[in-house]
Amino acid sequence: MTKTQTKKSCSTCKVTQPLSNYHKKAQNKADGHTNVCKSCCKAYGAKWRKENADKVREDKAKDYLNNIDKYKTRAVQWKQENRYKATASNAKRRAGRASPTTNHGDARGMYKLSRKLNELTGGDLQVDHIEPLVHSDICGLHTGVNLQLLASKVNATKGNRRDFITPIESLRNYAPTKTYSANT
Repeated sequence: MTKTQTKKSCSTCKVTQPLSNYHKKAQNKADGHTNVCKSCCKAYGAKWRKENADKVREDKAKDYLNNIDKYKTRAVQWKQENRYKATASNAKRRAGRASPTTNHGDARGMYKLSRKLNELTGGDLQVDHIEPLVHSDICGLHTGVNLQLLASKVNATKGNRRDFITPIESLRNYAPTKTYSANT
């Protein structure tokens, strides 16, 4: 391919497209662009992220913990620039917590326990909702039975996912370690 050509064939989808549909890559001496078009590259990245969701989530949590000041500064700046969106988001979150069946006494007890354990052990325990307060599948309550103590790194990795196995689910997944026979 010469430098005067303006089209190229994608090595993945085999479609000939203009060079503007390819990412630039200085290492490619022929034309300075990648051999895979932008749409194929995007599809590959989406597929990889879906197949490696746990790794992506873990890497994001590590990055957040390593650059917490940068993320907090960015969040403050976003809230200042998007005051109406931030207010609406906070109102939605408060509405999820304000339930007539909520017993805040149990929840306060978990927060007190977390603070006390952190003071005594120097740990970094956080109170986490087992069933998230706001989730597309289910909304948990802000009660003591829906709270658990997790280390901050584990809580950051968990995010807004459900983290609860019912007794029935644990029985379905139970694999006996010892088998018994009628002769014993």
